[in-house]
Amino acid sequence: YEQIGGVYVRPEFRGRGAGRAVTAALARDIRNRGKIPALFVKTSNSAAIHLYKEIGFADFDEFVINYF
Repeated sequence: YEQIGGVYVRPEFRGRGAGRAVTAALARDIRNRGKIPALFVKTSNSAAIHLYKEIGFADFDEFVINYF
């Protein structure tokens, strides 16, 4: 597995396909190197979840990360 993290598009640029294009290209590159792309998204971030599912990601499991 290789993790994709910190995907963020500034609000004024959202809806133009930049996040989709970059995330899809990165996931494709990871797969081409024989790895499995993985990412974490908050369950409340429905827009991101929708985008990730459209480019081939699937739900795997739920977990919690605690920062100290």
